[in-house]
Amino acid sequence: EQIKPEFDEPFEFFLHGTTYARAVKFEPEEGRRIFTATDIHVARLFAQQTVGREGGRLGVAVIALPRDIAEQLRSRGVLRTQPVPDMQTMLEIIFEPGATEALRKHAQIESLPEGFFEP
Repeated sequence: EQIKPEFDEPFEFFLHGTTYARAVKFEPEEGRRIFTATDIHVARLFAQQTVGREGGRLGVAVIALPRDIAEQLRSRGVLRTQPVPDMQTMLEIIFEPGATEALRKHAQIESLPEGFFEP
């Protein structure tokens, strides 16, 4: 017997580094940008910066978005990739506020397990 996949469309994955407490409850907020990465090391760096400002434990919210929706957002200019301003060799992917509705409608969002970055 074959195992059928839960979904048959390709997804893109984006990692939003933050505190663990925020990652668990993460939802796109109207009018706010979401800074993400596709590289787990960049996401960890973002999480470390947030924890440095706010305290808590490192966390990451994983945003899974159907590829066709990601492509639509790129063509509308509300999903863009650029170098991290103070670390030009690293890339960040930014969801502009105009992407919120599409994220709420189409994205699957889960946090990485607590302690994921700890030895």
